[in-house]
Amino acid sequence: MVYLYEPKIEESKIAACTVFMSSDYKTNANLLLLIPGSGSVRSGQWSRAVGINDSLAAGTMLPYISRAIHDRKWSVLLCDPNGRMANGKREFLDNHLLFIYDTYIKPNLCNYQGKSQVQSQSDHDAGGTGNIRNIYVVAHSAAGIALTRLLHERESVLPFIAAIAGTDTDYGRGKKANVKQVLKEKVINFRCSYKPKDTVLSDDDEFPKRVSCGHHEHVYSSAAAFESVFH
Repeated sequence: MVYLYEPKIEESKIAACTVFMSSDYKTNANLLLLIPGSGSVRSGQWSRAVGINDSLAAGTMLPYISRAIHDRKWSVLLCDPNGRMANGKREFLDNHLLFIYDTYIKPNLCNYQGKSQVQSQSDHDAGGTGNIRNIYVVAHSAAGIALTRLLHERESVLPFIAAIAGTDTDYGRGKKANVKQVLKEKVINFRCSYKPKDTVLSDDDEFPKRVSCGHHEHVYSSAAAFESVFH
C-alpha cells in the first residue's frame, strides 16, 4: 500500500487525514473503497477491540485487502476518517470521504461511454483522465450515511458505482431519483441478526436490501459478511 501525504491540504479546514492506496490505483480499472465507522478505529480497522482481543482477521480489513488485490486483482483505497489533520483537529467522516473522492478518485476516473458526464451544481467538473471504471465499496456502521452524502453531492461518481456492501450500517433515504436508483440496485446492507447468514431481512422500494451478516454483534459484522460481500 502507498501512503499519501498532502501537507498543504492537511493544513486547511477539510478532512485530509491519512490515505492508503495500492500502487496501481491510477491504472487499475477496478477500485475497492474500504470505509470504517466512527470512533477510535483507524485506517485498515473495523474494530480495535476485536483486533486486540480476538484476531486481526476479524478486527481488521486485511482479509478484504488480500481478497481484492490477490484474487480479484483490484486496487484498494483505505480511508482514515477518525485520524487527525495537521492542525490536530478531527473532521467528520463525510467530509473526509468527499476529500478522498475529489483528490484521489475523481481525477482518475475513466471518461468512456459517457460515464463521466453525470454531474450536478455541486460537481461541475465531472470525470477525469484515468482508468478507474468500476468502484466497489464496503462501508461499515456510520460510513453508510457519509457515503449517501457523497452520492448526493458528487453525482459524477454514480455511473462508476459497481456495488456497495454495507456492514451493519444505514444509508438513509435517497433524495434524488438517480441516487435512489443506485441505493436500490447496487447496495446490499449486511445487518446483525440471529438469523442464518444471507437471510433476507427486508427488501422494499424505500431502502437498500437488508440481509443477515450471520452474526448478532455489531463489531463482527464486517468479518461475518466477508464471504457474502465477495460472492
